[in-house]
Amino acid sequence: TIVEYSDFQCPYCTQGFKNLEQLRKTHGDKLRVVFKNFPLNFHPMALPAAQWFEALALQSPEKAWTFHDMLFENQGKLGEEYFKALTKDLGLDVAKAAKDAKSDAIKNKIEADIKEAKGFGIEGTPAYLVNGVPLRGAYPVEEFEKIISKILAK
Repeated sequence: TIVEYSDFQCPYCTQGFKNLEQLRKTHGDKLRVVFKNFPLNFHPMALPAAQWFEALALQSPEKAWTFHDMLFENQGKLGEEYFKALTKDLGLDVAKAAKDAKSDAIKNKIEADIKEAKGFGIEGTPAYLVNGVPLRGAYPVEEFEKIISKILAK
């Protein structure tokens, strides 16, 4: 299991996203990835992106993952209009998503993710826990593979 703490506007997180995609292709069903929001305050669109992601997850977890992928693949487009257009393209309720994105429930979930990350000593993104082994930064896939190999050897 890889728990990822990430920021949708962080360029290093985009590299982390690509690394995890490669690991998913290599390990398939043996690898579980858990995404946690850690929007950094100096990335103005990171929190709104996280809020929209969580709002979409309420409607469709599967389509929220597609939304997640599109945000990382199109980081330069982040903004309210892009979130709405993408939500519409995914066939989800834009008005409901916009309302949910601003809800206390979503804000509390994101705050809980941030608090959890800070509890692990995480101060920046991307950061990962690979079966509890911390990996902080945009490390290459090989670093993940070293940890995964040690875990599988046990």
